[in-house]
Amino acid sequence: MSRTLTLICPALAGPLAHARVSQTLPDETTRLLSLLAGRGQVSVRGIGRQLPLTQAAVLEALGLTDQASCLGGAAVMRAAVGVPPAEEFWMRLEPVHLVAGLDRISVTALARDAWMSEQERDELHPLMQEYLIDAGLMLHKGGAGQWLVNSDRALDVSCVTPEYAASEPNEQVLPAGSDAAGLRRLMTELQMLLHEHPVNQRRQRRGLPQINSLWFHGEGALGNIAAQQLMPAFGADDYLQGIYRLHGMQVQPLPDAPALLSQLQGDALAVLDVSELQMLEKAWLAPVSHALRRGRITALHLVLGRWQVRVRRSDMFMFWRRAQAPTQWAARN
Repeated sequence: MSRTLTLICPALAGPLAHARVSQTLPDETTRLLSLLAGRGQVSVRGIGRQLPLTQAAVLEALGLTDQASCLGGAAVMRAAVGVPPAEEFWMRLEPVHLVAGLDRISVTALARDAWMSEQERDELHPLMQEYLIDAGLMLHKGGAGQWLVNSDRALDVSCVTPEYAASEPNEQVLPAGSDAAGLRRLMTELQMLLHEHPVNQRRQRRGLPQINSLWFHGEGALGNIAAQQLMPAFGADDYLQGIYRLHGMQVQPLPDAPALLSQLQGDALAVLDVSELQMLEKAWLAPVSHALRRGRITALHLVLGRWQVRVRRSDMFMFWRRAQAPTQWAARN
């Protein structure tokens, strides 16, 4: 029986991306990660135009990739707190840091430690809602540091994720479609509201990037979803919870690694709230590596933003394979 454990770590994309640029990462913080990468296989995940990396990894792990068009990001995230009617049109409105150049826009998705706080969101919410209502949009609080919006009608727009916009600065990344002009105009108006706002003044004093733009993406309504039995899943990710609710199931709270490993009977998926590589090593990779050697699990699939490591139990005994530090494999495009 397959007992593959998939661990998705969204917040570790930033540290690895930094390692890719700086080529520095203390060896003591990545000893087990380097060993697993050397014993198994490391590959680079492509950045899609409309599906964030974490959501794409969730669909892949659950075997639902062919249903991606039916599982619009914002509508599924809304389903985490209550399934919206099928005809409702939803989008994400994600805070980003934007730099406008002469011929291009540079977009930076906020790292975990720079997300909009609950206090900041509460302070900005009334002002943002005032402008959105005039555009026929209603603002809703999403997960940590996030907003969702729904429209009183379906919009003909095609948006890209901030991840894609950041990775393809020379492409047209602003919303396209017959209704896109209104969204682009609204984005400009919201930028003006955010400029010099006290929230951003305080963020600047704390050394955080300013939230100087809001990015629409994840647009769409829920498609027809055939409920099926999914593997056990753990974590607080809104998208993961929405997927399971749509299938009549629940995501379980994330226990510690030993507790999770003790209850596995087959494949399982967990989205980890871990933002430091050293914590990943100590809290997860140490017990998971032990379980892999002992045969408690048959394979590990570790997703770290753009990079993924796959290790089978048999790989753990190939001692001649050299460790691969993240500074080696994170440099791959």
